[in-house]
Amino acid sequence: MNKNTQGNLRFADSLPMIHLKEIQNYVDEGLVEQAEQALDNLLELGPKNTEAMKLRALLYERSGRFMQESKMWERIGRVDGEDDDYLVYLERRQSEERERFYFTDDLPGGGRRFLAYPRNVVYSSMAALLGCVFFLIYARTAGAADPKNQSTTLAIFAVCVMAPWLAIGVAYLKSIRHVSVSSNGIEIALRFRDVTLDWGDVANAWIVHQFGPKNPQLALVLVPRDASIKAISIDLMLETTAIRARSHFLRDVEKHLKEISTVRLVEIFEKHLKGRGILSV
Repeated sequence: MNKNTQGNLRFADSLPMIHLKEIQNYVDEGLVEQAEQALDNLLELGPKNTEAMKLRALLYERSGRFMQESKMWERIGRVDGEDDDYLVYLERRQSEERERFYFTDDLPGGGRRFLAYPRNVVYSSMAALLGCVFFLIYARTAGAADPKNQSTTLAIFAVCVMAPWLAIGVAYLKSIRHVSVSSNGIEIALRFRDVTLDWGDVANAWIVHQFGPKNPQLALVLVPRDASIKAISIDLMLETTAIRARSHFLRDVEKHLKEISTVRLVEIFEKHLKGRGILSV
């Protein structure tokens, strides 16, 4: 046995053995650094532990480190190319490439426009459709035709038809049209106005994350030097973001802002964001 092998064995023996379930508890409690260290130790002992690699990839994804996430999934694919979760990731990556092709545009002066997906408008529209169907079914019943039940019929109409349509209007007015990234800065097109922030006016740029099962968050936060100007928070959570091709969006931003730190929300909120106006999209 050579010296390098002996050294590796001594190093492996010194690493604490933590089960994946315990590491998952770290993640749920927001103890990201401890979870990452434990996973790195686990992968030192078992480099082909795909379950540990999957959790490591999840941590990368939930903290906006999409390039590292991709490399970790590639590593999983080399170990087991038929793994179900790996195949799901490949499908998601292909879907994002299609989103980049169909939902982004090249800007004339350089840069890229990312068309927004009005997720809340879509959800409200689905609720309105179901509400209309329910009301039509109710309207064909004998109870709806009875004059004594007129107030009940009006109440059902208001709840099932009017309320969802009002929700659609509110969601539409609050939604964004697109986000453009150019060499000059970033532009957020709201329904009635555009918000522009030049790169030179950005004092701090963070990829902000918050782990845990209750309220996980992932956002790009840009804080202007001028305290009177609202900070910009762009949601990047896969399930809620309006940005299509989010990894490409973040990559384009990083081309112009070299120093983007990945931080936890609690680390910056009190000092930089508390009491300050924030435009959240």
